[in-house]
Amino acid sequence: MKLVVQPLQRALNVQPGANLLAVLREHQVPMSYSGACRCRAIEGEVLETGKDLPQSTANESEFVLSWQTFLTQSCTIEIPEPDEIVVHPVRILKAGVVALEALTHDVTRLVLKPTCALEYSPGQYAQLQFSPEHVRPHFMAGLCTDDALEFQVRHMPEGRVSGYVATWLKVVDSVKVSEPLGSAYLRRKETGPMLCVTGGTGLAPI
Repeated sequence: MKLVVQPLQRALNVQPGANLLAVLREHQVPMSYSGACRCRAIEGEVLETGKDLPQSTANESEFVLSWQTFLTQSCTIEIPEPDEIVVHPVRILKAGVVALEALTHDVTRLVLKPTCALEYSPGQYAQLQFSPEHVRPHFMAGLCTDDALEFQVRHMPEGRVSGYVATWLKVVDSVKVSEPLGSAYLRRKETGPMLCVTGGTGLAPI
């Protein structure tokens, strides 16, 4: 069956039951997937599962969230036109821990050396898998031109993953890195002043 993506006028071959967000990512459609992942079914029906009961919809005034929407028939969707599109291929690779440094009593500077260079925009984040049971997203605190990836991890009280980083993670350990993720990246076409407000380890992407 076919999925038509407007306003890009792209027709994609999809399998019945496929997740909408997964399809968009697979075909590198420039669609946000970190909060503002809304789109609109303008022809045909999709199955949205995020409500109390799964519902099929093709209501022109109703938006759906792509990550909780599944394709059941050929349809046409409309995605928002972002102010500035960047498309970096999502990659999964291994990286070695090369440094662990206590910046404050509850913040650890984590530096990883990836097996190859990764392309991302300032302000994006990565999914870090320290073990099969310890996975969390963290913002990069550097630039993609750096030789290593730096993260600032805050140790949360009774935090399962941050506690693992603070207590058990060691230099030379391996970490699985999935990136880039997030739509809060630097808009390079913007020429006016920029106001950035952050706190704590939110300083990293800023």
